[in-house]
Amino acid sequence: ECRRIAAALAKKTGDARPVVAADRVSPRKLLVECRSVAGRGRSLIATSALAIGSHPLPAPANDGLCEPIAHPVLNEKLRTSRCSFCFQVIDDSPVPNSSAPPLHCHCSAKCQSLDKNWRMERRAAQKLRSPPTPLVLSCSRILRRFQTSPAALTEYNQLCWDIDALSQDEKDTYHAIMTQCHAFLIAMEDTATAKVAHDLLHPNPTPAYRFMSRLSRNGFSISNSEQIAIGHGVYCGASMMNHSCRANAVPS
Repeated sequence: ECRRIAAALAKKTGDARPVVAADRVSPRKLLVECRSVAGRGRSLIATSALAIGSHPLPAPANDGLCEPIAHPVLNEKLRTSRCSFCFQVIDDSPVPNSSAPPLHCHCSAKCQSLDKNWRMERRAAQKLRSPPTPLVLSCSRILRRFQTSPAALTEYNQLCWDIDALSQDEKDTYHAIMTQCHAFLIAMEDTATAKVAHDLLHPNPTPAYRFMSRLSRNGFSISNSEQIAIGHGVYCGASMMNHSCRANAVPS
């Protein structure tokens, strides 16, 4: 559809580049690949000229480029009005999650069954004085992912970070978030991942600052149709797309 509209527009404006069958790249062929560029670090580079309307990071390709490193997290104020798994607005009464605090609601039994986090997180949240913040949830999910996927840890550690310019207030905030994440993981009875969070903080909190800096600098807002943020997630592949003053692509 995008190619059809672009071709029609090009025909009207005289900027003619016919869209031919060769432009219809097979979903299995990667349009971009990750390379190390001197002076710029790791970046996504197009493997060939991209046709107008093409999607460099297609989710159906199963190439992992558009997969979040851990399931995205819904904004705190939307926990009772949107599904914590698919983020859609809950039109009817949400699927009840026992007597849990308002940490997760689901729009359907299907989303509830697909959500692999809510049961463990619900039990842990019931042991805390207050529900964990979205950032604490996100940190805990990413750290837990590292335990099952060493490749995810490697991929995350390749993301850019910058702690040199952090103010003391920012460092204190990062420290507090990781401390809360550690307490949440303890409540979750995930001792292995809790030890990882502890080791990020002690004896030197610099690794925790780097972890949080990567999350802050590479996280993506997930927005509704009105471009209002409703959640956030970390997509390592997409994070390697360089910023440009003359951008020729948009997230969709």
